[in-house]
Amino acid sequence: MTHSIRSITPPLNHQAVQAATPYAHYPYPQERALFARPNRRLPAKKNYAWMQAARKAAQSASSWLQESRSAMMKVRKHLSAMNETWLERVATLEPGHIEGTAEPGAELQSYKLDIITPPALQINTGYELSGSSNAVIQTGTHSFYITQGGQTSYLSVSISASDTNYHSLIKVRDAINQASLAVQATAIKNNGNDTVWLVVKSTETGHHRSFAAADLSGHAINAAGIGRMVQAAADCAYRINDGPIKSSASREIALDHDRVKFRIDSATPQTATVRVSFNARQAARHMQAVLAEINRLAELHRTLSLSLKPALMRTLEETMNKPELKQLGVIRNVSGVWELDEARWTQTARDRPAQAKLALSGPGGWGASLLRILETFDQQPPLDIIDADAQSIHAFTIYQPTARPGFQLPPSGWLLNHTF
Repeated sequence: MTHSIRSITPPLNHQAVQAATPYAHYPYPQERALFARPNRRLPAKKNYAWMQAARKAAQSASSWLQESRSAMMKVRKHLSAMNETWLERVATLEPGHIEGTAEPGAELQSYKLDIITPPALQINTGYELSGSSNAVIQTGTHSFYITQGGQTSYLSVSISASDTNYHSLIKVRDAINQASLAVQATAIKNNGNDTVWLVVKSTETGHHRSFAAADLSGHAINAAGIGRMVQAAADCAYRINDGPIKSSASREIALDHDRVKFRIDSATPQTATVRVSFNARQAARHMQAVLAEINRLAELHRTLSLSLKPALMRTLEETMNKPELKQLGVIRNVSGVWELDEARWTQTARDRPAQAKLALSGPGGWGASLLRILETFDQQPPLDIIDADAQSIHAFTIYQPTARPGFQLPPSGWLLNHTF
């Protein structure tokens, strides 16, 4: 036994949009008559209503197909880009959220870091002198030297009788900064109490950047007081995962065969954790772009809901409402808009990177499922998109035969099918 389903057709002109061919065993003569050509013209008012309903349904189907195809292409692009982020790496030192660098493909793992001695610059600080008073460095030419790492620079400065302490220290500062050494001098002035002094620092950390300054003739170094060391240069001593003590002359510490690097300073905690993870922030941007496309498609369906089949939206919702997706931070707010909870996503990506990757980009993951749904939308014929039961076009539909079984009730003669 066959049964019938509805197909869109103009009133009194029973030619379905998708042709329904009569067949010899059509259940009843009255229904067979539905396929007969009309023997009278349709009133203009009803014909206009048919045209309006048909046009609206066709435009809705066209808009849905265009937008779903556009969404499919954009989603495919972002999902492909997101796959590349699984190779990108981010190194973070916590607490402090100090970011380092990590090469693509570095091991996804955490390291315990113990800072035994932080790296340090050498700092020499001079005397505080009255800035506007006559220079304590006597008039004349003063020669001195600075030695660092086996290299020595010989310098000189000329002080005039009219120079104040501020002017004389500026001259000493400029002479030191012209030396070809990793040393920098700075004149600091306190306008509140009219004092000025010099600070001389190594520009890099480590014992090999220690320096010494002394007078050769005259007393520029002694008078300015910059021979006084207030902080010694030091290498960084550290230990990884309770292993042997290592040292680094610079602020940079390297891990995983130099594929992971980060800089530390005096503010770095003595005990910290270095986390190497994939680029969750970049992956979040791609996820948000995908969600924007899905929200746009859902909003279009709500706008055209009087013409489109509800099953279209239900299919999309089944893919978007998976429990594993919620665990990754994809939620639907009270307004019906899907959004990404970045805090939850970041935590999952950090603590369970393999699970996050599988749930998003695995063979049965969200990305693959979403693309299959969008590809299905793109391949559907218009009549599978238009809701023939919608009130606006229900009056302009007829039943067309299908080969699916139905049940005939002998007492009444009614024909029922499975698609109620």
